[in-house]
Amino acid sequence: MRSHMKSPPLNERGMALVIALVVLVVLSIMSLAFIMSITSGKRNASYDAQAARALNVADAGIAEAMERIRRGEVPNTMDPKDVAQIFLIDEGSVPTLGADSLALGTHQPVGEWLTYSSATPGPEVLTVAYKTDAARTVVYRYDSTKNPAVQTVSGQPIYVITATGRYGNSRRKVVAEVVNRSVGVNLKAALTSQKKISLKALNLNGYDHRADTPSQTGNNGARIPAWETGAAALPGAWSGKKIKTDGTLIGVPTKLENQKNFYQGVWEVLNMTQDEFDGWIGEPNGDKKQGNPRGITYVEHTGGKKHDGKGKFEWKGGFNGDGILYVNGDLKIKGDFTFRGLIYVNGKFEVEGAAWFLGGVVAKEVNVKGKKGSEKVVLRSDDSISQNISKAGGLFATLSWREIRD
Repeated sequence: MRSHMKSPPLNERGMALVIALVVLVVLSIMSLAFIMSITSGKRNASYDAQAARALNVADAGIAEAMERIRRGEVPNTMDPKDVAQIFLIDEGSVPTLGADSLALGTHQPVGEWLTYSSATPGPEVLTVAYKTDAARTVVYRYDSTKNPAVQTVSGQPIYVITATGRYGNSRRKVVAEVVNRSVGVNLKAALTSQKKISLKALNLNGYDHRADTPSQTGNNGARIPAWETGAAALPGAWSGKKIKTDGTLIGVPTKLENQKNFYQGVWEVLNMTQDEFDGWIGEPNGDKKQGNPRGITYVEHTGGKKHDGKGKFEWKGGFNGDGILYVNGDLKIKGDFTFRGLIYVNGKFEVEGAAWFLGGVVAKEVNVKGKKGSEKVVLRSDDSISQNISKAGGLFATLSWREIRD
């Protein structure tokens, strides 16, 4: 028997063809959209990667600026108008700037420069300035012991660093406010000694003074409250034995004699452990004075044993120093000098000549010679110790970090 198959009507065959064509068009559109999405994704991913790299480059600029501050290459003048600019150029080719501006070349290795600055003056130069009031007449400082912590009397100056990182077509601008992390200070008096203190023409003041107290303040033994911070006063002198002096002692009380519990070591003055101090201070600078002792100065004979106090050193005066001067042994200074910060002599400290200290002096024994007319002064200043040590050997704390959208 023959079966009879009916062919679909012509209009049904035409509809199937139309549906097939529509499906092909839809698939083509979907494929095109998918390809475009992949291309756009790659492009966006590339842009995001460049933006992230540009932000990392800007952070590298912040890091170089902090290192230049720490090393003293950006000087801490406390002049609110001062600005330092670090150019993407060699040190010998930096442009000439105005009176309140310092030009530096980058410290990056030649041929490996990250573009977080520019070679010429402009808005993208890596810049360091103080945080100031709107009129740029006073520098703001940070002191975690104060409320508010940001004020103008004590603590470390606040630096504002501006870095613009560039990578590919991306550009990211970052502004960070940073301070040197403060070093703790634990003084017993303006002058502290384990053994006897013998002083000639030396005036001691245990009231806490500002770090910017002018040199020679207090030479006549007078107290000048205008330069005091208002912190609790300490004695002018503290000793494990007797104190013999013909100078003026100012403090609360003026002196303490025959005391116990002298420091186990210099680390206690800075609220550190011995291991922390040894890791922080590093290797000795040698046993001879070289110019003005600045920052961290660790005096020790070659091959000497740490903290044994057996060295003997003699320096000529005629210098202006700051920071910490740590001497492992006896030190005699013959001549006039000034110092801002902490002097710790792990032995006998002798001075012959006029001298002015702002900070604190600690020694196993003290013998100061002189006469009226060759005045010597020690003004206690926790802020001077903290600030002058921190700016040379401290770490940084970031108070704020923000990206600026131009």
